[in-house]
Amino acid sequence: MRGLVAVAFGVLAIVLVPLTLVTIFTIFAIWLILDGIVSVAIGVREAQRRHRWGGLVFGGLAAIAAGLIVFIWPGLTAKALLFVVAIWALVNGVVRLGEYTASARRRHRVGSAWTLGVAGLASLVLGVLLLANPMAGAVALAWLIGIFALIYGAMVLVQAFREAPHGHRRAIV
Repeated sequence: MRGLVAVAFGVLAIVLVPLTLVTIFTIFAIWLILDGIVSVAIGVREAQRRHRWGGLVFGGLAAIAAGLIVFIWPGLTAKALLFVVAIWALVNGVVRLGEYTASARRRHRVGSAWTLGVAGLASLVLGVLLLANPMAGAVALAWLIGIFALIYGAMVLVQAFREAPHGHRRAIV
């Protein structure tokens, strides 16, 4: 069921981007909360069987907390995430360009250090573009979340089918 919900969310996230990003983040929040609840429930069941359960419960609680934050502040969450990524990209770009400059000075030639320069410039461009046009970054982020959910859901479904007894595969879906 978790896999089907993730795949459905992924499709909706990709299809609904033109409507509104707040909708995407609200759906994402609902998915996080539901997935967290299921994870906690599985963790409790595994604890009763004396299996490893701590990671499931901790991950589930983290998903519920993240889902609640995104649900309460979807617009702020999207802006904050884009701002953090933009600042990281700018700082990373400056650091990589610094490494490039230091490497080029030490060797008195550019040599293989040019890759650091290109990486630094790419990072700076990403940071500037995200700050200059956060809406485009938000759309890209929504698509990436949707693609992630599709892949995640598909993998959960594959794993469920692999672990299910042959006669019980219909019950999974």
